[in-house]
Amino acid sequence: METECVPLPSRSASAGFSLLEVLLAVGILSSISVFAITALSNQLEIRNTLSRVNEQQHAIHSAMSRVFDDVRHAYVLSKQDLILSGLQGKPVHPRLFGKGETFWFSTHALRSMIANTPESNIGYVRYSLRDDPKESGKKQLMRAVDQTFKESIERNGVGVDQVLIGDVREFKLGFWNGQDFTPEWDTNSSETGGKLPKMVKVKIAAAMPFSDEEKQKQEVDPNRSKEPQILTLETIVYLLYSSGQADVKDPAKEYRWQ
Repeated sequence: METECVPLPSRSASAGFSLLEVLLAVGILSSISVFAITALSNQLEIRNTLSRVNEQQHAIHSAMSRVFDDVRHAYVLSKQDLILSGLQGKPVHPRLFGKGETFWFSTHALRSMIANTPESNIGYVRYSLRDDPKESGKKQLMRAVDQTFKESIERNGVGVDQVLIGDVREFKLGFWNGQDFTPEWDTNSSETGGKLPKMVKVKIAAAMPFSDEEKQKQEVDPNRSKEPQILTLETIVYLLYSSGQADVKDPAKEYRWQ
């Protein structure tokens, strides 16, 4: 009886992968992973940079809006007004003073910028620049508020301080005297006659943050420019409670008070 020989099945190409094919697949997957991680990292850096830029832009615009609103409601009082307001017996009376990078004044439309902080609508506000305690060579725009009228807000430590903007490059003021903008004003001086200016010009300039990539390039190349972009805002505030400023100087045609 003859036995039929059945041939063994041949090894087909689909039965598995060769070492070369496995290595090739691993290489392709690795390349895709590297590209994906790089793209994701770039996207995160762009998002973080945009977030920092947006935060700084918002801070600058918010600070200018705050200055505008505070200054617009600045006031000084006559002796009779002091009696009616109950401030006659206070050591400090309403006043406006501006010189250099320091500006403080009494306002009666005060609103708190600090959550859950009770404040009346009458008080003193001080805007000034100070050195950033965390970053050498940089300045911060500060806003201080005091409602006690016990000590002059020009002194450090009086009032509640809050940082409005970091990396401020310029905080400049101008006070309209009827003819032009002067860099100084004091309602207690004889030149102003105890009166408020008709207008106050405010200029705020602050640096925009660098991206992480730009910081790395600056570290590698010492000659690369390290000057950031500067966002500058300027406005003119008309004071609602100024009066009689024409007595200080004859009004110019430009900015004549109507």
